[in-house]
Amino acid sequence: MKIKMKLNAKILFFILLTSVLIFGTAVGIISISLKKKSYNNSIRLADTYVNDYANIIKTYLDSYMESTKVLYHIFKNYEDIPMQDRRATFSTMMKSVLKENDKYISVWSIWEPNTIDTLDSKYINTIESTFIGNYSPTFYKDKGEVKTQISKETELFMGDYYTIPKSTGKETIMEPYFYSYTGKKIDEVLETNTIVPIMKEGNFLGVVGIDIPIDNFQELVDSIKPIEGSYAFLISNNGAFITHPYKNLVGKSFKEFAPRTQKKFHVLEKIKKGKKFSLITVDKEILLSYITFHPIKIGATITPWSFAIVVPKEVLMVKARNIFFNSILIGIIGLIILSIIILIVSKKVVTNPILRITNSLKEISKGNIHKSQKINIKTRDEVGDISKSINKLVDGLGRAIDFANEIGQGNLDTEFKLLSDKDTLGHSLMEMRESLEIAAKEEEIQKKEDEKRNWHTRGLAKFGEILRDNNDNMKKFSYNIIKNLVKYVDVAQGAFFIINDENEKEIYYDLYATIAFGRKKNIKKQVLMGEELIGRAAQEQKTLYLTNVPDDFISITTGISTDKSPRNVLIVPLNLNDYIYGIIELVSFNEFEPYKISFIEKVAESIASTIASIKVILKTNKLLEQAQYQKDELSQHEEEMRQNLEELQATQEEAEKRDLELKSVIKSMQSITPIIVLDMEGMIINVNNNMAKIYGYPTDFMKGKFLDYFVVKDEQSRDDYEELLKQLQAGDIQERERRIVVNKTEKWIKEIYKPIIDVDTSYKIVLIAIDITESKLLDRQIADA
Repeated sequence: MKIKMKLNAKILFFILLTSVLIFGTAVGIISISLKKKSYNNSIRLADTYVNDYANIIKTYLDSYMESTKVLYHIFKNYEDIPMQDRRATFSTMMKSVLKENDKYISVWSIWEPNTIDTLDSKYINTIESTFIGNYSPTFYKDKGEVKTQISKETELFMGDYYTIPKSTGKETIMEPYFYSYTGKKIDEVLETNTIVPIMKEGNFLGVVGIDIPIDNFQELVDSIKPIEGSYAFLISNNGAFITHPYKNLVGKSFKEFAPRTQKKFHVLEKIKKGKKFSLITVDKEILLSYITFHPIKIGATITPWSFAIVVPKEVLMVKARNIFFNSILIGIIGLIILSIIILIVSKKVVTNPILRITNSLKEISKGNIHKSQKINIKTRDEVGDISKSINKLVDGLGRAIDFANEIGQGNLDTEFKLLSDKDTLGHSLMEMRESLEIAAKEEEIQKKEDEKRNWHTRGLAKFGEILRDNNDNMKKFSYNIIKNLVKYVDVAQGAFFIINDENEKEIYYDLYATIAFGRKKNIKKQVLMGEELIGRAAQEQKTLYLTNVPDDFISITTGISTDKSPRNVLIVPLNLNDYIYGIIELVSFNEFEPYKISFIEKVAESIASTIASIKVILKTNKLLEQAQYQKDELSQHEEEMRQNLEELQATQEEAEKRDLELKSVIKSMQSITPIIVLDMEGMIINVNNNMAKIYGYPTDFMKGKFLDYFVVKDEQSRDDYEELLKQLQAGDIQERERRIVVNKTEKWIKEIYKPIIDVDTSYKIVLIAIDITESKLLDRQIADA
């Protein structure tokens, strides 16, 4: 059997006798003795430092607990303050403490029901009390400003911050946790609490606490580096890092940081018991280090923390290493003598194989990666190992090329085996694949955003078409809108309210249409301005969005006891020119996404414009019908006058009265609607200011002129106008849409021509205009999208 002898063994064979006595003896005797002594001295020094600095940290933490105890002693004597002033006095005191202490993030207190006073029923759901009225204020800092946190808890007296001090009756410091006072994820801070139970004659009244950001301790502990290369950390009773130089470890357990060390030395159990101890880490993933722990008991708490100093073992051995290096120097002198012998032998044993290796590496450096670059050297020494490594490199580069080609063809799931953990090229290729995967995911996200925009555009087009139809019946119009909106947005329930402003002193909103779980519901309801959420949304002229509403908030259910009620409510006002024409209420099992809320608000604007037009049309038709009815009645009286001379005078007086009423109707319409009164030849008899503004002329200028002066621009429009006049003279009602440009501003109006008939003969024409500019512009935006 051949003995495998490496190149190092072949060379050292010639120098073994001379090197062992010089190198081995010097390094062995000197380094072993001094290494042990230096190591023990460094450990004792680290233990001394951890004891001293632990006392400093304890004093620092005790100061927070003492501040909390000061508040406790003040609160304990609450009976010395008049009952009606207790809450305000304590709130002012807590705000002052918070404002004057930059290192506090929050000061708070929770009292048992009817303990601080007997006024809980008066304070139900107030800003510093809960929904049952007990005193529970929380004050926090936001950019230097003291603010009050609004209580949103539905279950009281349940958190550890309350139950632990209540059950133990002792001062408590909480484990670190992340918390946001604003409710926003971005505002979360890692903090702890110092808490003192409020006791009076053995009775538990509540707790008072101060919230401290963990950052307060980080700077102090980070500055503790008693030995070069060392660092310190603070750890909680449950073993969570409160501070650590590596910020990613803060909040994590020591068990996660060093699982093998925890298993061997039971670190967390010793910390809980408040023991002082030290150890050498055994985890391969972290630097071999000496850690010494010292307990810190904060105030009268029963959950001690622990302060630790970490010294890398390499630092502890620094002196021994210096002595070791001196021994190496002596050995080097001997090795220089031996080098002459090595040079003579190396040419035959090393040089020739190295040349072959060099030539192969040159080809590889040129990018010529091929199996022909492999080296066939079968020596059982380092040169043989080098040749094997080159052969492995050639194989690895070949696999990398194949992998890159697969990635280039889009096969991102292709497997790739790294040469080792230090395979830089392999890691780069893996990162390239990850980048391509991220790009693919981003493309998918963009696709979803495009789908949302397309959904938004289709919805606008759909409701634009719906709004153009069924606009002569408000009930049918309301049901058609809410039915389609509930279906398109995919919600469980919807309700459509329209304003009733006939009595200006009592404006309210009528429920016109309701749909729930796919079925029409006949529900009658009126909501005054400012009442309930519907009236509040109308009064504030803004959208209201509620999530996680109570189960009894929704009055309409499926009727199946096991079904859950929808928990999300969206209330959108139908706003046009700061006037709320109606309210849409939608109820959903799922939360409303922002793009859906934006869509609903956009559709609401169009609905408001349409409702305004419908109300004007309906009101106009009603007034015109009244006027026609009065005119018919007048004609009947005139016929009777011809038959009965004695009743003629009375009938004439009645006719004059009816004519005045007709003029009054037209006058009332003129205050809200653009109107022109024409004779049967198209001459303008009267025009109100609203209509004059649309055409851009003074009223006096327009009176006495024929309408074609303002509307006829070419031969085609002349023909259209003459045809219109013929239809009106025949007594037919006509409607037209007209585009007008006044002062470079484009306007669209809908014109309604209504002949006024007297004994089957038309003698006047009333022209009513409705501004539809906003609807036309919306149709154009939809077409452009």
